[in-house]
Formats: sequence, C-alpha cells, structure tokens
Amino acid sequence: MKSTAIYCQYCHQRLFDLMSGTRGSIEIKCSRCRRVIRITFSGNQVKESSE
Repeated sequence: MKSTAIYCQYCHQRLFDLMSGTRGSIEIKCSRCRRVIRITFSGNQVKESSE
C-alpha cells in the first residue's frame, strides 16, 4: 500500500500520512497555525476545506 503525506493548506505543516484506498473524513487542528481543517478522502481523492 502507498501512503500520501497530508499537509496543512495554510502553513504547510505535515499533519499525517494517509494510506491509499482509505475512505472517511477527519477534522484536525494544525499544531503550528492552530487552524481547524476538514479533510474528506475516498480512494485516491483528497478534499480539504476549512471552517
């Protein structure tokens, strides 16, 4: 399985690694800039949005 690094869209801090084929969504707070980011992933597609 291949993993993809997910970064904060504001400060580019690495948030976590995502394994390919994973489905779901997560809301995570960046430890550097403190913004909350919503990430939805399905298969090989990743969609990021903020509050």
